[in-house]
Amino acid sequence: MEGESGILAALGEAAAPPSDPVEEGDCWLVGAAPQGAFAGRAGSIACFAGGAWVFAAPRDGMRAFDRSTGQLLLFRDA
Repeated sequence: MEGESGILAALGEAAAPPSDPVEEGDCWLVGAAPQGAFAGRAGSIACFAGGAWVFAAPRDGMRAFDRSTGQLLLFRDA
């Protein structure tokens, strides 16, 4: 999920998977009220791999670049 820089490049935040087309390697930050295939995965990272959504919880210190907002995010344990 992370590139050579160690930073995840997410397309943006979403409550539900985007409609087609979805490309292999597309990643999204799952919003607070997820629906559809994202249901029950609030706060996770969803990446499309092998024809299915794969979910991971962000870890303390993980960085992500939100391409929709142009912001660099740093995940911290609460």
